[in-house]
Amino acid sequence: NTKLLVSILYQPTQVELLDTELETYIVPLKGSVEVNGKVIEEFKSGRLLIGKAANLAVPEGTLCSIVKVVREVPQ
Repeated sequence: NTKLLVSILYQPTQVELLDTELETYIVPLKGSVEVNGKVIEEFKSGRLLIGKAANLAVPEGTLCSIVKVVREVPQ
């Protein structure tokens, strides 16, 4: 069983992402972002697999979502 954790980045920033969960998706909603020197265009996605790291650059005027797939903990 899994669930999604979503974060929205809306200010210019540099972030180091480390995936300790199942996988992480990077989806620019407005503008484009740069991940490890590669550009991800608006509404395209990039995927970060478990145990991998990436440097994410979000420029001014860009809106980007980070979606993590995590294991659901039974309560």
